[in-house]
Order: sequence, then C-alpha cells, then structure tokens
Amino acid sequence: MFFSALAALHAAFIFWLSSRPFPEPSVWNVPGLDKIVHAMLYSILAVFIFGALYRGQGQLRLKYDFILPILWATLYGLSDEVHQLFVPTRSFDPLDVLADASGAVLGQWLLFRYFGWLPALSLTWRRKPSHDAAG
Repeated sequence: MFFSALAALHAAFIFWLSSRPFPEPSVWNVPGLDKIVHAMLYSILAVFIFGALYRGQGQLRLKYDFILPILWATLYGLSDEVHQLFVPTRSFDPLDVLADASGAVLGQWLLFRYFGWLPALSLTWRRKPSHDAAG
C-alpha cells in the first residue's frame, strides 16, 4: 500500500509539472537537460510501481517484476505527452517518451543491481535443452 501511494503521488506530481506552461527558455539552456529530468522522474516512477506490484514471494520474474513497471511507467509517459497537447506552450515530443522509457529501464536496472537481483531473474520462456555431443 505504501508504494502504491508513492507511485500515485509521484504520477500526480509529474502530471502537475506537465500541466504548467513551459518555463522560461533560460532555465533549460543546457542541451538535453529536459531529457535528463524526464529520465530521472520516470526512473523513480518505475521503482515505485515495482514496489507497488512486488509481493516479495518466490523468485523474481523478468516479465512481471522487471518489465511490467517499465511498461507502466512508459505508458504513463506517453499519456502525459498526449496530455501536453492540451497545455499552452507544451507539445507532444516523442523524444520525451524515449527519455521516459530509458529512465524507467535505468531505474529498474539500478534497483535490481543494488539489491543483487539481476542474476535471480527467472526468464518466463522455456529454453530448448542443449544436447551435448558427449552425451
């Protein structure tokens, strides 16, 4: 419940930020700064979504525990870009969606790396058994 609340609050914060007219250009005079901000915001969102979804039981699964929060965060980023079509001085930018997705991947990767979960991920598809020539 705690991480669900954090994810919802963080998503609301992102929505609030994107509902405001774009700040003065002098604030964003560093090339790529807006993409870095997007990546940071969506890396945090993906981690909060992971916390809301993960129940801590059994082995981590690639599809549900690693990829699903990335997908949800990216879809939220896409919906936020569509929302910005209706905000004065804002526009839809596909590179922002790419930055959102990249940030979500980075957030998940850092989380899983920090806790040492990367080797523990279980692939959700079956591998073909390898046949040894010796036997």
